[in-house]
Amino acid sequence: MALPLARNLSKWWSLDTFAAGPPKKHPGTMALTCSDICKFIAAVFLPPLGVWLETGCGKDLAINILLTLLIWIPGIIHAFYIIIKH
Repeated sequence: MALPLARNLSKWWSLDTFAAGPPKKHPGTMALTCSDICKFIAAVFLPPLGVWLETGCGKDLAINILLTLLIWIPGIIHAFYIIIKH
């Protein structure tokens, strides 16, 4: 009875799982570009500017302007979300 348990553990704790390297990225993800970094910097100082650079004029920009006028931090968080999402 202990032998099947040992075989199952060897599947879970083998060196092959660690030798495979880091997990692979999902097919739809991209790395951040230099323009994304510039958008993040713009979003910290003026969140609607970062959203405008990413999406142009639209509902995301209107939502971000409202969030920025109410309280600054939610505008920054929303801008970061929009930049990462697009």
